[in-house]
Amino acid sequence: MSRPRTATKILQLRGAFKKNPDRAKERENEPVVKNAISKTPPRHLSESEKKVWRELVKSCPAGVATTADSQTMELAVVLMNEFRTDRSDFNAAKISALKNLLGLFGMNPSDRTKLSVEQPKKENEFDDI
Repeated sequence: MSRPRTATKILQLRGAFKKNPDRAKERENEPVVKNAISKTPPRHLSESEKKVWRELVKSCPAGVATTADSQTMELAVVLMNEFRTDRSDFNAAKISALKNLLGLFGMNPSDRTKLSVEQPKKENEFDDI
């Protein structure tokens, strides 16, 4: 099985396109989702899953997760909740799946080190004049 393609947003945050601008050309017609993922969990989740949703969305690096990622986030939430409630049935395959899902959102140490987030510009007090 081939390695899954890295999300464009992750590549942007890593600075991959600054280093190799031609790499971005093949992705320039890719759909863009501007709305951030909702901090409010879906109604159909259990109370413990809703708590995990809020935690994961809050932990996700800014600008990575969008509304289009809600279903993938839900999978991560369900697995994380299962891990926390019944570890005896949480086998190696589930651990691997959870690690991969969290990695998609840049939420493990190795993925986080690959991100480069632009710092907000300092406001000039004289801009309004």
